[in-house]
Amino acid sequence: HRCVTGAGHRGGMDARDDLELDYLLPRELMTARGPVVVRTARPGDLAAGERMHHRCSTDSVFRRYFSAVPAISPTLQARLLETRLALVAEVGHEVVGLGHLADHQGQPVELALLVEDAWQRYGVGLALAEAALDVADLWGHERLVTYSLQTSTAAHALMRRLRSGALHPQFHQGEDGLVQTVLPLTGRALRGLTA
Repeated sequence: HRCVTGAGHRGGMDARDDLELDYLLPRELMTARGPVVVRTARPGDLAAGERMHHRCSTDSVFRRYFSAVPAISPTLQARLLETRLALVAEVGHEVVGLGHLADHQGQPVELALLVEDAWQRYGVGLALAEAALDVADLWGHERLVTYSLQTSTAAHALMRRLRSGALHPQFHQGEDGLVQTVLPLTGRALRGLTA
């Protein structure tokens, strides 16, 4: 699957970048349902991530993984937490959203998001994406890509809202039916504007 890597590294990170990452995260989002904390994932989040996947509808899982598999295996979930950057959106001790930056050799870094159904339309996906963009800026990336279904209009609208609409994402329909969205990053000056 294109969203999964086996690399659990921060290639090129130094102590200064670690300190900056600690400054960026965690962050709190206030929603109509209460506070949500966005932070980097930890190995101990595996069980909560599994529970979140079980609370997701088949449609939400399909839109994230492009697979009709009704459940995500523990092995896959563990690998998701080992991507270059794995973020969780947490309410209490429960994970309600996941965000990833995944490296693929010779390809741009990929941003992938999943928010459980009960927490969609509360800004959780936007908060995860904004946090991932800030980290991508920190790591010096000039662009990110995402993949979505042609019918994923909510995801496309979210991409247009990033950084108050300043990114001007580029949407490309692929032969496989997936839409590749290119997010050109405009540097650290915009970091945090909509975080």
